[in-house]
Amino acid sequence: MRGGKDHKFNDLAGRAWPRDRHLSVRSGTGRNFLGFVCWLALFCGLPCLPSFCGGQFPPTPCYQAETELLQRILDLAAEYCKRLNNASLYYVCREDVRESHIATIERSSPFGPTTLDVSSWRRHWVYDYQLVRTPLGLSEVRTLIEEDGKKRNEPGARLETEAFDFKTVILGPNGMFGAENQAAFDFALLEEHTIEGEEVLVVKATPKKGVEVRVLYGTAWLRLLDGAALRIEWNKESMRNAIILEDEAQNKGKIPSLVFKSEYGFEKNGLRFPSRYSINLEWRDPEPQKLLQSPEAKMKTTAEIEVVYSDYKFFTVEVEVKKPWSSG
Repeated sequence: MRGGKDHKFNDLAGRAWPRDRHLSVRSGTGRNFLGFVCWLALFCGLPCLPSFCGGQFPPTPCYQAETELLQRILDLAAEYCKRLNNASLYYVCREDVRESHIATIERSSPFGPTTLDVSSWRRHWVYDYQLVRTPLGLSEVRTLIEEDGKKRNEPGARLETEAFDFKTVILGPNGMFGAENQAAFDFALLEEHTIEGEEVLVVKATPKKGVEVRVLYGTAWLRLLDGAALRIEWNKESMRNAIILEDEAQNKGKIPSLVFKSEYGFEKNGLRFPSRYSINLEWRDPEPQKLLQSPEAKMKTTAEIEVVYSDYKFFTVEVEVKKPWSSG
C-alpha cells in the first residue's frame, strides 16, 4: 500500500485537474494559508481584507474541490450500498476463526526486559459458512467442520468465540454509507492510497453531535471507481461489547487498547466480499513508578480474534411455480 500527503486526488467528476496542484486534505494547511493572507493584508494595509480575516470568508478553490470530491465519493458509496442490499447474496465459503487470550508479565532487569507468559489459551474453528437472503433478511448458517485440529460435522453450529461476536460482515459499509444512514454522520476526507492496484480515498465517519447511532462506524478505504469499501478500521466506540470490556479494564486500573478492522478482498460481479476480519483488545498496567533498585513488573492481557474467509462458491435459488391443478 502506498499513499500519503504527497499524493494528488483524481477527478471523479470528469474535470481536468491541474496536474501540478496538490489538493491538501489537512485542515491545518487551509488555516495556515488563510493566516498568511490575513498577515499580508494587515502588513500591506489593504482596507478590503480585515473583515475577510475575521472569520466570514468565501471558500477557497482547494476547499471547494475537496468538498465536491468528498460528496462525489459519498454518492458513489451510497449507490454501491444500494446494489449490495439488492443483490441476491447466496454463497458458501470457508470461515477460519482463531481466538486467543494471552497474559504476560514483563520485568525489567540490568540485563534488559524479560517477558514471562503467565497464562494463555488458543482456540481454532473452521466452518462451512452459508449466507442466504430470506423474506426476513439475511440469514447465516454455519456447519462446524473442524475444532482445534479435530474433524467435526455439526450442521447448524453456533459461533463459539468467547470475547466477541460478529455477523453479516459483508454489510459493514452500509451502516455508514447507505443513503438512509449518511445523514447521521459527519465525513472527513483524509487522503488517497492505492490498494491492490486500486485507487482509493480514505474517508472517516463520525456521528453528528447529539445523534445516537446503533451501527458500526469508522474509517473506510473507498474505491474511486465505484465507492466500494476495500478496507474499514472501525471506531471502538461503535462496539458496545468492546466498551463494556474497556470499562471493566479501566475499573481494574488497566489501560485498554482496541484495534478492529475488516478487509473486503474478494470481488464478484462488482461487489466486494469479506476476506479478513480481526479484533485485538489489549489491557496493560500503567507505567509503574520507578523505585531505586526495584524491579518493574508490567502485566498485559491480550484477547484477539482473527477470521479468514476463502473458497467462495456462489449459487442461485430457483423458485418453482406450480400451476393450479384443473380437470379437463
